[in-house]
Amino acid sequence: MAKYLLCILTACLTALATVAQKPATVKSDSLAVRTYLATAATYGTMKRDSCLLAIDKGLQIALKMKNKRLEAACYQALGVYSAAYGVRFDNQMKALRIYEELNDLNETGNVNIALWDLVRLQSNNKYPPEVLRYAERALDVFQQTKNQTGIIQANNSFGIYYAMTSQPDKALTYFEKVRDMMVTLKRDSSQIYNIEYNMANLLSKTNPQESLRRRLIIYDFFRRHPSTNTGIHFSLLEAFCQTYSNQPYTNPDEVIRYATEGLKFGQKLNNLGRQLSFHRHLQWAYKSQQQFDKALRHAELARALSDSISKQEDARQIADVQQKYDNEKKQTEIERQRRQLLEKQVLLEQSSRQKAQSDHDLRMNRQLLATQRVQQLLKEAKLTQQSQVQIANIQRLKLEKQQAETNVQLTREEQKTARNQLWGSVAAGLIMLLLAGLLWRNRLLNQKNTELQAALVKGQSIERKRVAADLHDNLGSALSSLQWSIEAIDHKKLSTPEQAIWNSLQQQVSKAYADVRLLSHNLLPDELAQHGLVPALTSLVEKLNRNKQVAFTLQLPDTLPPVAPNIAFEVYSICLELCTNILKHAKASAAIICLEQTNTTALRLTVQDNGIGLANNPKKGFGLNSIDSRIQALHASWTVSGETHEGTR
Repeated sequence: MAKYLLCILTACLTALATVAQKPATVKSDSLAVRTYLATAATYGTMKRDSCLLAIDKGLQIALKMKNKRLEAACYQALGVYSAAYGVRFDNQMKALRIYEELNDLNETGNVNIALWDLVRLQSNNKYPPEVLRYAERALDVFQQTKNQTGIIQANNSFGIYYAMTSQPDKALTYFEKVRDMMVTLKRDSSQIYNIEYNMANLLSKTNPQESLRRRLIIYDFFRRHPSTNTGIHFSLLEAFCQTYSNQPYTNPDEVIRYATEGLKFGQKLNNLGRQLSFHRHLQWAYKSQQQFDKALRHAELARALSDSISKQEDARQIADVQQKYDNEKKQTEIERQRRQLLEKQVLLEQSSRQKAQSDHDLRMNRQLLATQRVQQLLKEAKLTQQSQVQIANIQRLKLEKQQAETNVQLTREEQKTARNQLWGSVAAGLIMLLLAGLLWRNRLLNQKNTELQAALVKGQSIERKRVAADLHDNLGSALSSLQWSIEAIDHKKLSTPEQAIWNSLQQQVSKAYADVRLLSHNLLPDELAQHGLVPALTSLVEKLNRNKQVAFTLQLPDTLPPVAPNIAFEVYSICLELCTNILKHAKASAAIICLEQTNTTALRLTVQDNGIGLANNPKKGFGLNSIDSRIQALHASWTVSGETHEGTR
């Protein structure tokens, strides 16, 4: 058997090496996944780590291919071989969900049968009623596909459940149905006699005579086919020895007959436990026949076997303890390496964020320099234009002066009057020119301020989205990975102080993850960006009322004109900060948020609670300073009122 498995393993590894040398294609990748699964099946539970590593490699290829069927097959294999790591149930559930999406009824039924067995094992063979749900699902899908083998499996599961939960009548009904289907389908005789054996065991209490009759028939078959099912063969011989040792079937000769056969069978298979049992039966039988020398010999052999079994059990327990120690040591090293990897990832993410911030600052500086350069060019062009206008005026004045001097016929008064008029015209022209320049400059400045304000709003939105995405994708993913790593630790094996530390660490990481998600959402809420201020406030109040600590009420006007995005964000942020202060400090049971329009352009936001109020000179913390800054950015005003123990408004 070992040579056979070695040949299979060698063939699988050769196939993997051949596939790795070829260019990656859908066909070669599929072949690689199936070869990894075959390699894992060859390793089995003998080399569980190598087995799980092969399955994981196949799963990575399947995920890269986005091949759901191969992905489900890998999860199904992980569910079979990952018992030592406590994740069998989760992997089988992943496989079940994928097969249900693919509408693969046969595989869905097979996974439900596997889940039936897993629930049984997790409950220490107590067979909770939950296992029936998986058996019913399996039977339903197998009946839809007319899968006779699956139907037999599902009905046999029902029979085992009712047999183990002391409901023999129901169990017999299902076992008879399974037996009849096997006979109809001409299945292997050993399988049919296995079902007959289960039925005989059920009848041992209600109808011992019928149970004995059936066991003799089954025994005759397994005696003629001793290698078919050694477990049932041994159990039958043991049952015969027990039956003929007690009333009303007491018969030492029959006990000697079946015990001798069982002893030879146990010696052939080197089964020490079975040999010990049959030696004790022979000891009783020979003692009943007063053949004390033979009884003593079997008693001594039984004692020697018992000592040998005890030594083997001690050795096995020592080996199990050593294996557990090696597994825990290996798991500790894996966790250490995983923590180091996570720390490196965090450092890389921090470096990446710092580089992104530096790049952003550099771009902003370049934009500022470009803006200043444009402004300088505009100033130079304006000065040049003013200089040209002044030169033209001077030339015109010179011409007029020359004309006035040549006009000798004018009287001195007329010359004086003309000169005064000329200077008045020049002054008026200069004043008009100056006013025109100021108006033009004011217009440019207003236009520039409008553009800068729009760019600022757009930049703030982009930056909020970037920061929110970074918080959610990077820090949120890192915290989620850390939480998975903590949950992967088998805390049942930790000491009481270590379990306390583990619980505290898990709670802190969960809280940090929830805070990061809330912060990333509040930086730029989806409702505010997509629907506006009123839906965002409505959603905020719904979320606040989930904590049951303070009952928030939102009062809105019947109609409210559209609010600019920058104003809406500031109003939402102010309201969020005030509500946070109420939850943290007010010790209130109720609060009211009122948004109203005082005239065609102005908005009034009122947040009131029935808490302990504020002191006479409340110290402004970060929250109040933030609100003050946002109020100033909106060119608005705000007031705070409320005596101690009389609430705040």
